[in-house]
Amino acid sequence: MGIEIASRFFVGLDGSVVGSRGASESVAGRGVFVTDRVRAGSPILSFGGVLLSRDEYCSFADLDHCIQVGPDQFLGPSGELDDYTNHSCDPSTRVIVERADATAVLIAVRDLISADEVTFDYSTVQLNDSRFWIDPCRCGAAGCRTVIGDFTSLSWSEKWDLQRRGLLAWYTEEAFHRERQARYGR
Repeated sequence: MGIEIASRFFVGLDGSVVGSRGASESVAGRGVFVTDRVRAGSPILSFGGVLLSRDEYCSFADLDHCIQVGPDQFLGPSGELDDYTNHSCDPSTRVIVERADATAVLIAVRDLISADEVTFDYSTVQLNDSRFWIDPCRCGAAGCRTVIGDFTSLSWSEKWDLQRRGLLAWYTEEAFHRERQARYGR
């Protein structure tokens, strides 16, 4: 499906673009917003793009639209809605990454209503890439960390909170448990 890149996307439950509006309502500019009510636990959007190795990713020109899907695997830009899903320190979705085939899907973590932005916490999927992922955060969440970094750049309490909320991808979850084992021996 070809889409016109607008300042604000509205995406239906089936993933179709159903309209656009101005960017003035979005903190981060372009973004993906739901047009219908979405229940917590519902899939919203799948990530596309070419599967890249770590070496390919590190030499890729457009890192802003890549997502990590394994310790050494990344999806490149798709040219679709997933490229415009913004970060939030209090995200409306979590990323489920399938270990077997490196597919990634956004799942609602709370009920969403029409015009809610589809966001995820970039720190829950980026691991060991702080050289690419240290940016000022403009999400506007009450508990904003003010910086977007990879999982290793977070404090222990921030990691613990993300793990407790069930927001970590499988490989960041494994990194969390390795660190907990090293810290506490359990």
